[in-house]
Amino acid sequence: MLACYLFAGFAGEDAASINQGLSLLPEPPPGCGWVNFLRNLDELDFSRVPEDLKKKVFEVFAPKEEMRVFGRGIRRRVAPMLQGDQRRIELAFSIIFSLSGPPLIVYGDEIGIGEDLSQAGRNTVRVPMQWSAEKNAGFSGASTGKLCQPLVADGPFSYKKVNVADQSADSNSLLNRIKRFISLRRNQPIFTKGRLVRLSAEDPAVLVHGFEDAGSLLLLVHNLSDRQIKTEINFGGMQPKGFRDLIEDIEYEGLKEPRLELQPYSYRWFISEGNGT
Repeated sequence: MLACYLFAGFAGEDAASINQGLSLLPEPPPGCGWVNFLRNLDELDFSRVPEDLKKKVFEVFAPKEEMRVFGRGIRRRVAPMLQGDQRRIELAFSIIFSLSGPPLIVYGDEIGIGEDLSQAGRNTVRVPMQWSAEKNAGFSGASTGKLCQPLVADGPFSYKKVNVADQSADSNSLLNRIKRFISLRRNQPIFTKGRLVRLSAEDPAVLVHGFEDAGSLLLLVHNLSDRQIKTEINFGGMQPKGFRDLIEDIEYEGLKEPRLELQPYSYRWFISEGNGT
């Protein structure tokens, strides 16, 4: 259900929808956490959310009937829904990786593969993995006609343009950015040991939350909009002094004042070690 609220936030470029979805999650048992994902290999199911939220998301991300299924869901992949814009795709995955609970990625979404709307039902998103620009996308040595599903061979999401081999060699690729998220999350025990804290920003397009542990504060900020924003962060009584930008691995002095400048569809992971309260 959270995925529906995430895409509502992306559709309206507002953090309120995402915060609403987070507030609806039941408290997991001790030592457990909810698995967070943008989508799975079925449809993105809106049957358990308000009708107005479903309508808003469908209008933006599934405007054509062929993009919908069973009267309740969207049968599309993440990258095409976000128009192949790497900034937006990275932003979406940054949110998933920065929440409490383990992230889940459907195969291929880490490189931004597309869908095949000519296929029936849920098979639109179950396309072969795109390993390379070689025959059959490196998925199989069988004849093309014997593949379990047709390849995405044409258009901006063709395996000739979107594949693991090419992105592995590009330090700025989506694949390598997601590897960076994985590495950072593994190396920051505050994600699992820390207490989730709900923070806020004055601009409604900015999603902000954090984790606090033993006086350290991990601050996670996401600009859901296509505009440059300078916004004030409300630390909820905490008084962090100096931050380090985990993504860029640099010291960041800009938060000596509570205002932060964000580029369109940008995200920042900051840590203030030992002085978060």
